[in-house]
Parts: sequence; structure tokens; C-alpha cells
Amino acid sequence: MKKTKSLLIILLILCVAAVVTVTFTACDGKVVDNDGNVEYEIYHDLNYKLIEGTDEYECIGTDKNNLSHIDIASEYNGKKVTSIASGAFEKRSEITRVTIPESITKIGADAFDWCSGITEIFLGNVQVGDGAFGNCTRLKDIVITADTKVGADAFFNTAYYNDSDNWTGEALYLEYAVEEDTFRVLLNVDTAVKGDFEIAENTTSIAGEAFDGCYKLTSVSIPTSVKYVGDYAFVGSTNIAEIKFGGSETEWESVAKGENWNLGVDAEVTFAA
Repeated sequence: MKKTKSLLIILLILCVAAVVTVTFTACDGKVVDNDGNVEYEIYHDLNYKLIEGTDEYECIGTDKNNLSHIDIASEYNGKKVTSIASGAFEKRSEITRVTIPESITKIGADAFDWCSGITEIFLGNVQVGDGAFGNCTRLKDIVITADTKVGADAFFNTAYYNDSDNWTGEALYLEYAVEEDTFRVLLNVDTAVKGDFEIAENTTSIAGEAFDGCYKLTSVSIPTSVKYVGDYAFVGSTNIAEIKFGGSETEWESVAKGENWNLGVDAEVTFAA
């Protein structure tokens, strides 16, 4: 009887060890459901999923705990990785570094929300989703390019957002350089601003919901350098009666405008040329 008990104990220990190994070791390969359908694929600790109807992959997160460095692959299985899923790394405070390749053209909403360990990020030709880096409270260095499009509150409550020195004339901009010139993306306007507001020269795009809640504004001046106006850019700014564009009507029509960019704003657009 004692031998039988000893054998059972040994077998139990081996079984537990096997379970622990499966639970804590993530190997490259496919993860399937009970029906044998591929749910996602693991590659270098990150999870990727083929975007339905395309020949491209999306990074959807990681199953591994305490992964401090996130290096998104540019290709997997010979196919491009072009996006990061909404909420992919949400609330992963252990992440301190993120490398995003040039192949990525979209970062989903809240993808890195509350990743409080991230201190810097480089963004290229990419559409940054709403709240993508929101609440990254240590994120102070944000490098963008001329092709970076920014969604609503993408950098809300970051170290950059909360630094009063980064706010100019009741507005928060991100800057980038092209050769010897400096250009800007308008991120947010303080809701306390009232009357007329003039967007800074060399501003090339306006982030989603940039003017959210600015109900004291009566007019906004937009320079000809602006080529993109984000989704719901003027939501809540119901008292804006005039949008003054620095160029011609033809130039204004060529400005790319996001979904419901002027929702709730019954403003006349006037032209300087």
C-alpha cells in the first residue's frame, strides 16, 4: 500500500510539473480552439492574427507576463504585420519599451492604455487610435512624422500631456521636423479658451476631438498648412459660428476630413483667398 501511495504521489507531482510547464512556457506556433480553428499564432512572445479578408497580420497582444520589451514584427509567415489591435497591451504596466516597425499603419484604440512604464515612442506613417497611449503616465518623449494621424485623447494623461511647459497659448501640440522646418499636430485645446482661437502656423493636422468641450469658442482660424482634420474634431464646441480658413475654397475641399469632424457645429466656413 505504501508503495502504491508513493507511486501515486510521484505521478501527481509529474502531472503538476507538466501543467506548470504548459502554463508558463509560450512557444512559437499556432493556438487552436476545441474545433481545431486557429485563434492566433505566437511569434517571439507576441500573438498575431491574420486580418480577415486580407493577406496581412495584426498583433493582438501577448500571453507572457512581465514582458518589458515589445518588439512588433514587421512580417510573419511571409506576410506584413500592419496593425496593432485595440486594447492589445492595455494595462500592462511592466512594458517599458515598444518598437513599432514601419509596416504598421494602424494602432487600435486603447492599444497601450495604462502602460505606465513606457517613457518614449516613435510613430511613423500610422493612424493612432483613440486613447492608444492614454494614461501612459511616464510617456514624455513622443516622436512623430508628417504622416502620423492622431485620434482622440491618444496621449491623454501622459507625462507629455501633463507637462504645462508643453502647452502653448491654451493648446497642446506635437512637433516634428522636416529638413530645417518645424511642423505641428494640434492635440488638444483647453476647454477654458473662449472667443477666437487661431491654430498655429505650420500645423499640418488636427487630432480627433481636439476641440472637445470648447463651448466658449465663437470662431476658429485654420492655416493653409492643415491637411487633415480628425474625427469629431469640434465635438462639443457648439457655439463656434465661423471657421476661418486661410486659403481658398478649393484648398479647403482638398483637406482630408475625418468622420463627423464638425458634428454639432453649425459654422460658416469663410476663405481668405
